[in-house]
Amino acid sequence: MLLESWKQYELAYGDEKNVARVDDLMPKVVKKRRKLEDGSYEEYFDYLFKDGDESNQKMLNLLKKAQEWRSRMQANSGATT
Repeated sequence: MLLESWKQYELAYGDEKNVARVDDLMPKVVKKRRKLEDGSYEEYFDYLFKDGDESNQKMLNLLKKAQEWRSRMQANSGATT
């Protein structure tokens, strides 16, 4: 993985500030399970990066739906007035 190589480089030649910066970029490894068609479960690893976190995606989807609802409400109130 590129980040692991970068971290090794910073450990060898960089300072603590750069090592901490690379550590912040490292993904969180999460073990997940999904149900297969035959009813059994498969375990897999998912890598969650800070900027692409699932909770951020959920909040972005909620915000998008709220904006769509607001624009529909404004369109409806403009048509009835």
